[in-house]
Amino acid sequence: MSELISRHEVESNHVLSDGETRALGSTALESQGFDVPSVDAEPRVTIIPGSIATLDHGDEIVKYKLLGKGITDDADEDIMSVSPTSPLGQRMAGMTVGVVLEWKTPHGVTSAEIIEVITPQ
Repeated sequence: MSELISRHEVESNHVLSDGETRALGSTALESQGFDVPSVDAEPRVTIIPGSIATLDHGDEIVKYKLLGKGITDDADEDIMSVSPTSPLGQRMAGMTVGVVLEWKTPHGVTSAEIIEVITPQ
């Protein structure tokens, strides 16, 4: 019985460091088949109304501003405005850098990779 109490006292007094806690959580998630992002990974910035997203179309790089929620169209020739109800606007909302978008245009299906996202201040 004294051995059991001693073990319990030791276990209850052992405080895990942040690294140990992260490792235990990661191991549990990985064992269930989940991908666990690196602790060093940069925070993922998502496209919201007012964000400017730079898309790589393969043959050209284009900047788009997602409109909506009081965000108005600017007269900036270098940035294309996109309605949140358009096919591209619907695909952009909530996406992050590295995502490849596909959407329908009058000329067929178009695709582009998000290479940069700047959120409104």
